[in-house]
Amino acid sequence: MKNILFGIEQFLRRYTERRKQFLVFTIIGCFAVLSVIPFGAIYVLAQPASTSSERPAVKAPNLGRHFQEFGREGSILIYDSKNNRTYEHNPQRNATA
Repeated sequence: MKNILFGIEQFLRRYTERRKQFLVFTIIGCFAVLSVIPFGAIYVLAQPASTSSERPAVKAPNLGRHFQEFGREGSILIYDSKNNRTYEHNPQRNATA
């Protein structure tokens, strides 16, 4: 019985030693990776804003009809990032939100 307990104790010592080594190597690896990654400024390529003459003529949708259909007063603001356009209904209410 004593030999079995001694064997278990030895196993646990080796196991915890390997875990310590693994933890140390993991921490060193993380520091190595973080030291290589540049944490400088992020540069963004600026694009000139398009003027209204460059945009194709698009008929503005009637967004108010949905509110009128349900007998409600409301406002909505939609930004079309693909065409750099903003559509809104009830701009006075949008300005106060």
